Amino acid sequence: MLEEYVRLLGQLIPPVDPDVARKVIEGVRRDRPTPNQLYAIPAPDGICQGDVIGPVTFKWVGDEGEWVEDRGLSLVLSNSCDAENDDFITVALCFEYQEFAADAAISATADFVVGVANNLVTNLLFLPAVPGAGDLVGDLSTVLAVSRLFLERGIADGSVHRYSALSPFGYYVFLSKLSLHYLRPEEKVERPMPPRPTRLDRIRAAIRMLTGPGS
Repeated sequence: MLEEYVRLLGQLIPPVDPDVARKVIEGVRRDRPTPNQLYAIPAPDGICQGDVIGPVTFKWVGDEGEWVEDRGLSLVLSNSCDAENDDFITVALCFEYQEFAADAAISATADFVVGVANNLVTNLLFLPAVPGAGDLVGDLSTVLAVSRLFLERGIADGSVHRYSALSPFGYYVFLSKLSLHYLRPEEKVERPMPPRPTRLDRIRAAIRMLTGPGS
């Protein structure tokens, strides 16, 4: 069983040849893809993996066992086939990049902010110029299972809006970032950010701990 599974993984996630990586980088530099190329216009029917939809109410258990709640847009993590058939769809919390970058504690660490915008922070997916929503950051560490029927009814009656779907190019960026976050080697790809940055307040607290009580 494991031999077949490893063979399948080798087919789905092959090692990246350095020469291939160099050619990809050269291609990006040459073609200068624009943010609009990340999104499919018009969007395909149904809820698809990588869609930005919302608003959605997120809940998670806090440090003292209490329920913590936030409301915002979301990024669909579930596979498109699963999103069509399963009872629940897994989504990740999104927040506005400008709000994030304007925070005094976060913006004081310029390399971190630039790293997020360049998609170098493994658990944060930067999505520029999302149609109707602007620059967003998807937090792959903060996820929620939402009823598929609830989302479908919300989209139908207008209480939930489907902002964007990914183009093939955008889908590649999404899948590669998802793979990097969940499947990266622990010793070779560091996560260049304070620990457990599931929301802005946790990021602020971590940065203050790193920079001292006067920050």
